[in-house]
Amino acid sequence: VQEISGSKITIAGEQSYDIAGGGTTEGATTQLAATGADTFIVAVTGTACPQTLGFVPADWKPLTYVNITCSGRLSLSLAKGRDEGAYSMQATLDPSNPEDQKTPAVQQFFTEGASVGLTQAEMEDGVVAAGWGFANLFAKALELSKTVTRADVMNAIYSLQKVHQGLMREGSVASTDGAEDPWIL
Repeated sequence: VQEISGSKITIAGEQSYDIAGGGTTEGATTQLAATGADTFIVAVTGTACPQTLGFVPADWKPLTYVNITCSGRLSLSLAKGRDEGAYSMQATLDPSNPEDQKTPAVQQFFTEGASVGLTQAEMEDGVVAAGWGFANLFAKALELSKTVTRADVMNAIYSLQKVHQGLMREGSVASTDGAEDPWIL
């Protein structure tokens, strides 16, 4: 058990798993459930994320947060029905949300997506929308690059300054700072 300095938050446990060795998150999930924690943060990617929700014991009812790549309908269809009540947060518009569907950015996404053969169901899935957003950021990096070489494109990505692209919510921007903070959001 570890406290986070300056807060009332205590970390009850942390687990990893061997994805390269073909492992699953079942054992890690069982160990975390045994702590009795009231919050469960699922920070794994790919199919392991929704599968992790399927491993949550029926008698453990923590407040559950999943990462953005896990929050799409397609991903959550692998959660064995255990996705009900899971939370996720994103800085982007959600093409499956009727309110977000009214925005010009989502309307443009639907138009452009349909023009390259995406179905409405595919466009409303969070995984496709996330990919579309990252493709928009990559296109911006190409635009900002002096030349189209790996080094120049990577340098452009690592030095984005308040870029608003793709399906980002109004007021959200992407900024990076090389080695100090290479993460886009």
